[in-house]
Amino acid sequence: YARAMLGGLLGDVGRKKFGFAREEFDAPSPGYYEGQFRFFYRAGDGTLIYTTTGDKYVGQFQDDVFHGHGTRVWADKSKYEGQWVRGKKHGQGSYVDEMQLKYVGQWEGGVRHGKGDQEFANGERYIGQWVKGQPHGKGEYRFGDGSLYKGLWRHGRYDGEGVLKHADGTYERMKYDRGLLSAREPRDSKHRQMGELQVRQVMHTPTVLPKLPRSRHLVGYDPVEQTEVPSGASGNAASPGKILSTPSKPSGVKAKRAVLVLFGPPGAGKGTQSEAIVRKTGFPQLSTGDMLREAVAAGTEVGLKAKEAMDSGALVTDDVVIGIIKDRIAQPDCDGGFILDGFPRTIPQAKALDTMLQGIGTKVSRVLEINVPDSVLEDRICGRWIHKESGRSYHVSYARPRSYDGQSVPNEETMRDDITGEPLTRRGDDNAESLKKRLASYHAETERILDYYGSWICVRVNGNQSPQSVELEVDSALAEFYKPGAR
Repeated sequence: YARAMLGGLLGDVGRKKFGFAREEFDAPSPGYYEGQFRFFYRAGDGTLIYTTTGDKYVGQFQDDVFHGHGTRVWADKSKYEGQWVRGKKHGQGSYVDEMQLKYVGQWEGGVRHGKGDQEFANGERYIGQWVKGQPHGKGEYRFGDGSLYKGLWRHGRYDGEGVLKHADGTYERMKYDRGLLSAREPRDSKHRQMGELQVRQVMHTPTVLPKLPRSRHLVGYDPVEQTEVPSGASGNAASPGKILSTPSKPSGVKAKRAVLVLFGPPGAGKGTQSEAIVRKTGFPQLSTGDMLREAVAAGTEVGLKAKEAMDSGALVTDDVVIGIIKDRIAQPDCDGGFILDGFPRTIPQAKALDTMLQGIGTKVSRVLEINVPDSVLEDRICGRWIHKESGRSYHVSYARPRSYDGQSVPNEETMRDDITGEPLTRRGDDNAESLKKRLASYHAETERILDYYGSWICVRVNGNQSPQSVELEVDSALAEFYKPGAR
């Protein structure tokens, strides 16, 4: 027995699964890893390179994922350098996007959390507290013209008392209620301190306050249309401090129909929630796989291009995928809106999608991610069984089919679909080993997409609770898109 164990160990060492080694892989995209291994997993210092995209990570690993100090560089020259925990940005770190705008500060679970300094275009910046990716707490915003606002923030909006210092050196004391200006003291050059000031003049007509300059780095953007300061309102509404100027809306056209993007890692319950979203909005749910198969079967122009690529073993290009989406959303059932399931996955895809949508007079309305800790997902995935034809999902512990008694060994005889009675199956990659790689790929892709669109339109809901509780959070995030009386 001892000789067999020793022989197996030496055999594993011979295959370079301990210590320094090089490993090539094809999924999620071709690349290679050079670095330390421990018990068959990447652990220690190493370098991971995706050869087709040029993405690169140099730093520490644990159990195949980024863990410790490391530097991640993407193909568009964006870069993160700092601490990672279980594959997510966590701790002190700096991030520079493709426009070379920089954030330096604290992260938690992949989002800005703690004290941080975020740069924007035109020399503007926010310095202050962040909570779950949103400015929350004490902070200051410095404008390009030299004016400065210092005060309180709540969920990405001005909330509470603050002071605006104008470029000419004068000050205004203001008070906000969830983004609305409710009280204001006129300019006064005598008040040079940022301390408490007595509000001497109240604006009886509430003024809608513009949010921070629209950027994909900040969150909490309220998509409700904002209005200009009412004419005749007291005070100097159009002050040099842009905080009270007419809100500048993003370039592009106003959306004529809703475009929802839905993300969720394997086992997050996306299928359950998407059924409810489809029912309550009346929008069709579109997946690229289904659309590709339909386009090929219909023999459309883009469908033939897709078939040619698939027959040759090549990947279907982004242009073809965007063309298939454009053809599909031209159908009448998409007139009110539609839901994109897990697309886009890369920044080039997101940019191509935005360009296509702008060309037809619409844009992405909301991006929703169902977030669940990786440790919880492993338990969910390893007990999952599915009905292949319909996509209905079951679990040996949480959502048993009526045919399963909960005690016998689950197999195709004991696990049957409640509706058709047909045997259920398991996906070949529904195991702990494959899940780690799938989650690493998912986090790398989705995190960048959420950063790209920004949490002005992105909402992350807690999927680690009962389906009913998750649905309530989803309802809150998407209520404006629901049919009357749907909730």
